[in-house]
Amino acid sequence: MKHQAVVTLCFVSLALLAGCNEDPIGTLSVVPTPMVASLTYPPVSTFEESCARCHGPQGSFFGEGFGHGSEEELRQSVKDMMEGPSFLTPSEADVNAMTDYMQALDQQQPYLVVTAWDPNTMTLQGEATPQASIIVEGHPDHQAQADANGTWVLQDLPQDWSGTLRIQ
Repeated sequence: MKHQAVVTLCFVSLALLAGCNEDPIGTLSVVPTPMVASLTYPPVSTFEESCARCHGPQGSFFGEGFGHGSEEELRQSVKDMMEGPSFLTPSEADVNAMTDYMQALDQQQPYLVVTAWDPNTMTLQGEATPQASIIVEGHPDHQAQADANGTWVLQDLPQDWSGTLRIQ
Protein backbone atom coordinates (compact mmCIF):
# COMPACT_ATOMS: atom_id res chain seq x y z
CA MET A 1 0.00 0.00 0.00
CA LYS A 2 1.35 3.40 -0.95
CA HIS A 3 0.91 6.04 1.77
CA GLN A 4 0.62 9.75 1.22
CA ALA A 5 1.12 12.57 3.66
CA VAL A 6 0.73 16.30 3.39
CA VAL A 7 3.35 18.34 5.21
CA THR A 8 3.06 22.06 5.76
CA LEU A 9 6.43 23.57 6.51
CA CYS A 10 6.54 26.21 9.20
CA PHE A 11 7.74 29.55 7.93
CA VAL A 12 9.62 32.36 9.60
CA SER A 13 8.82 35.78 8.23
CA LEU A 14 11.84 37.25 6.52
CA ALA A 15 10.45 40.67 7.34
CA LEU A 16 11.58 39.97 10.88
CA LEU A 17 14.94 38.75 9.64
CA ALA A 18 15.64 41.73 7.36
CA GLY A 19 14.97 39.67 4.25
CA CYS A 20 12.21 41.80 2.82
CA ASN A 21 12.29 44.25 -0.05
CA GLU A 22 9.99 47.05 -1.04
CA ASP A 23 8.93 46.98 -4.63
CA PRO A 24 8.46 50.19 -6.67
CA ILE A 25 4.81 50.59 -5.69
CA GLY A 26 5.59 50.30 -1.99
CA THR A 27 4.18 46.90 -1.10
CA LEU A 28 6.18 44.52 1.04
CA SER A 29 7.56 41.43 -0.67
CA VAL A 30 8.42 38.55 1.66
CA VAL A 31 9.89 35.23 0.59
CA PRO A 32 8.87 32.42 2.99
CA THR A 33 11.65 30.72 4.94
CA PRO A 34 11.00 27.09 5.90
CA MET A 35 12.19 25.71 9.20
CA VAL A 36 15.38 23.83 8.39
CA ALA A 37 16.65 21.02 10.57
CA SER A 38 20.31 21.63 11.36
CA LEU A 39 21.58 18.07 11.29
CA THR A 40 25.03 16.54 11.33
CA TYR A 41 23.49 13.12 10.69
CA PRO A 42 20.43 13.35 8.43
CA PRO A 43 18.34 10.33 9.46
CA VAL A 44 17.62 8.46 6.23
CA SER A 45 21.16 8.44 4.81
CA THR A 46 22.70 7.97 8.26
CA PHE A 47 20.48 4.98 8.92
CA GLU A 48 21.39 3.38 5.60
CA GLU A 49 25.12 4.08 6.10
CA SER A 50 25.46 3.30 9.81
CA CYS A 51 22.51 1.19 10.93
CA ALA A 52 21.19 -0.89 8.01
CA ARG A 53 24.06 -3.37 8.21
CA CYS A 54 22.41 -4.74 11.38
CA HIS A 55 18.83 -3.48 11.15
CA GLY A 56 18.27 -3.97 7.41
CA PRO A 57 17.46 -1.44 4.71
CA GLN A 58 14.80 0.95 6.02
CA GLY A 59 14.60 -1.14 9.21
CA SER A 60 13.49 -4.32 7.46
CA PHE A 61 15.20 -6.47 10.14
CA PHE A 62 13.42 -4.79 13.08
CA GLY A 63 11.68 -7.32 15.31
CA GLU A 64 8.00 -7.39 16.24
CA GLY A 65 8.57 -5.41 19.45
CA PHE A 66 10.20 -2.47 17.72
CA GLY A 67 8.53 0.86 18.46
CA HIS A 68 6.09 -0.50 21.05
CA GLY A 69 7.55 1.36 24.04
CA SER A 70 7.05 4.99 24.93
CA GLU A 71 8.39 7.75 22.73
CA GLU A 72 11.03 8.54 25.36
CA GLU A 73 12.14 4.86 25.43
CA LEU A 74 12.48 4.88 21.65
CA ARG A 75 14.38 8.18 21.76
CA GLN A 76 16.80 6.80 24.36
CA SER A 77 17.26 3.59 22.38
CA VAL A 78 17.97 5.60 19.20
CA LYS A 79 20.47 7.79 21.07
CA ASP A 80 22.20 4.73 22.58
CA MET A 81 22.45 3.02 19.18
CA MET A 82 23.74 6.15 17.46
CA GLU A 83 26.42 6.65 20.10
CA GLY A 84 27.20 2.97 20.72
CA PRO A 85 27.40 0.62 17.75
CA SER A 86 27.37 3.45 15.19
CA PHE A 87 30.10 5.50 16.94
CA LEU A 88 28.34 8.77 16.14
CA THR A 89 28.15 11.89 18.29
CA PRO A 90 24.60 13.04 17.57
CA SER A 91 23.13 16.36 18.65
CA GLU A 92 19.68 16.50 20.22
CA ALA A 93 18.31 17.51 16.81
CA ASP A 94 19.97 14.45 15.21
CA VAL A 95 18.45 12.12 17.81
CA ASN A 96 15.02 13.73 17.43
CA ALA A 97 15.13 13.45 13.63
CA MET A 98 16.24 9.80 13.78
CA THR A 99 13.52 9.05 16.34
CA ASP A 100 10.93 10.62 14.02
CA TYR A 101 12.26 8.51 11.16
CA MET A 102 12.09 5.34 13.30
CA GLN A 103 8.47 6.14 14.20
CA ALA A 104 7.64 6.63 10.51
CA LEU A 105 9.24 3.27 9.69
CA ASP A 106 7.36 1.55 12.52
CA GLN A 107 4.04 3.03 11.39
CA GLN A 108 4.85 2.46 7.70
CA GLN A 109 4.31 6.16 7.04
CA PRO A 110 6.25 8.46 4.70
CA TYR A 111 9.00 10.60 6.23
CA LEU A 112 10.26 14.05 5.21
CA VAL A 113 12.77 16.52 6.65
CA VAL A 114 14.12 19.78 5.16
CA THR A 115 17.88 20.13 5.69
CA ALA A 116 18.71 23.17 3.55
CA TRP A 117 17.03 26.25 2.09
CA ASP A 118 18.44 28.79 -0.35
CA PRO A 119 16.08 31.75 -0.72
CA ASN A 120 18.17 33.20 -3.56
CA THR A 121 17.40 30.25 -5.82
CA MET A 122 14.19 29.19 -4.00
CA THR A 123 15.71 25.74 -3.48
CA LEU A 124 14.80 23.26 -0.75
CA GLN A 125 16.63 20.04 -0.08
CA GLY A 126 16.33 17.31 2.45
CA GLU A 127 15.66 13.65 3.04
CA ALA A 128 12.55 11.52 2.71
CA THR A 129 11.49 7.92 2.55
CA PRO A 130 13.67 6.49 -0.24
CA GLN A 131 12.02 6.63 -3.67
CA ALA A 132 9.18 8.86 -2.37
CA SER A 133 7.78 11.65 -4.52
CA ILE A 134 7.79 15.13 -3.01
CA ILE A 135 5.26 17.42 -4.67
CA VAL A 136 4.80 21.16 -4.10
CA GLU A 137 1.14 21.61 -3.16
CA GLY A 138 -0.63 23.85 -5.67
CA HIS A 139 2.26 23.50 -8.14
CA PRO A 140 2.27 19.85 -9.32
CA ASP A 141 4.88 20.69 -11.97
CA HIS A 142 7.34 21.28 -9.10
CA GLN A 143 8.30 17.91 -7.69
CA ALA A 144 11.27 15.81 -6.72
CA GLN A 145 12.00 12.14 -6.36
CA ALA A 146 13.95 10.97 -3.32
CA ASP A 147 16.84 8.78 -4.41
CA ALA A 148 17.77 5.38 -2.93
CA ASN A 149 19.47 7.19 -0.02
CA GLY A 150 16.41 9.38 0.55
CA THR A 151 17.93 12.69 -0.59
CA TRP A 152 15.87 15.13 -2.67
CA VAL A 153 16.09 18.67 -4.05
CA LEU A 154 13.32 21.05 -5.15
CA GLN A 155 14.57 23.98 -7.22
CA ASP A 156 13.02 27.22 -8.44
CA LEU A 157 10.03 27.09 -6.08
CA PRO A 158 7.35 29.59 -7.08
CA GLN A 159 7.27 32.87 -5.14
CA ASP A 160 3.60 32.26 -4.25
CA TRP A 161 4.29 28.84 -2.76
CA SER A 162 2.28 28.29 0.44
CA GLY A 163 4.82 26.03 2.15
CA THR A 164 2.92 22.78 1.77
CA LEU A 165 4.57 19.68 0.37
CA ARG A 166 2.89 16.37 -0.38
CA ILE A 167 4.89 13.16 -0.05
CA GLN A 168 3.81 9.86 -1.52
